[in-house]
Order: sequence, then structure tokens, then C-alpha cells
Amino acid sequence: MRGNSSSTKDTFVKERLEAVSNTSRRAIYSALERFRIGDQVFHIIMAVVIGALSGLGGVLFLKAIKLFEWAFFDQLFREVLGKRQEIIFLMPLLGGLLIGPLIQRFPKEAKGDGVPSAMEAIALRGGILSPRTVGIRTLTAAITIGSGGSVGREAPIAQIGAAIGSAVGQFLKVSAGRMRSFVACGAAGGIAAVFNAPIGGVFFSLEVLLGDFSAATFAPVVVSAVV
Repeated sequence: MRGNSSSTKDTFVKERLEAVSNTSRRAIYSALERFRIGDQVFHIIMAVVIGALSGLGGVLFLKAIKLFEWAFFDQLFREVLGKRQEIIFLMPLLGGLLIGPLIQRFPKEAKGDGVPSAMEAIALRGGILSPRTVGIRTLTAAITIGSGGSVGREAPIAQIGAAIGSAVGQFLKVSAGRMRSFVACGAAGGIAAVFNAPIGGVFFSLEVLLGDFSAATFAPVVVSAVV
């Protein structure tokens, strides 16, 4: 136990030292030093921040879906096409036509699934997720769902939350281990916000993304999902 505590402390100190190159990061880590905030408390504070940001990301994603539903069904289908039931199948088709140019322009970013991408980032890339990839996939998912396409909200919101956790970790220059935890916190927070299922978000992140139920990862993920 003494060795693990020393290793964790050394990692936290290393993160602080790496952060001094940026004024904002230096201010954050200086405040942690001033108030004598240790590694575990810092992790919980970041879980609160990531949970709040992921919740807001989930809300914005749902608003985007509602916006495209309004555009396709309230405006185009009802007002322009006269609410003719026999041509309602055109709505998903038109949604696909909007997505097509995005897939052609950004084939690598637009294609793929959110959950495997987050798993790959955790397992192979130290939790690093590309904001552009997440943004494009979020837009295509919102258009598809809003136009009536048969896809779900789980994968996009998991990737949105994971990207928020990754962005926070990249800004703070944290270690790879903590980055993976931040990504899991973000995914849990996003799923909890969209589906009103904090427990589901917790176990999804711990079982599917991390594969780790240790106390060190369990507590921050729970806090993020509840927030």
C-alpha cells in the first residue's frame, strides 16, 4: 500500500510539473498546491467538472436532435409536403443526402461507431480523442436521428462524454492512467444525462470502457454520473 501511495503521489507531482508551461494550467495547479489538495481530492473535483460538462454536452445533443426533428417533420413534412403520409419515408432519405457529403469529405472522421472508438482510444491511444471526429459524428448522428433514421443515441453520447473527459485531461496534461479515468467519467456523465440512468452510465464505463472496478476508478466515475 505504501508503494502504491508513493507512486500515485509521484505521478501527481509529475503532472503538476508538466503543467507549468501553460499559464492557465499553472494557475490551476498552483491553486491545488495552495489549498493542499491531494491526488484523490483532485480526481474527485475533476470528476465533478467532467460530469457537469458531459451533462451539458448531452443536453446540447438532445437539442440538436429536436432541431432536426423540427426541420424535417414540422417544417418540411407538414408545411412543404402537406403532411402526405405516403411520402414520409422521404425524411430519412433526405437526412442521408445531407450526411453523404460529410462522409465523402471526412471519411475517416464520419465513419465508425462511438463506443468502439472510445474503447480504442482508451486501450491504444492513452485516452486521446479527436474533437473534430467527435464533432462530425455528433452532427451526423443528430441529423440521422432527427430525420427518422434507425440509429440510437447511446454511441454518440458516449463518445461526446468521452471526448469531454479527454479534452479536460489533455488540457491539464495528466498521465495516461488518469486520462483513461477522465474518459470513463465523461462517458458515464453523458449516458446518465441523456437516459436519466446514472447507475447504467457507471457500469457501462467501468465494464465496457475501462474493464476496471477498483476503488480508485469507481468513485470518480460514480461522482461524474451523479453530477
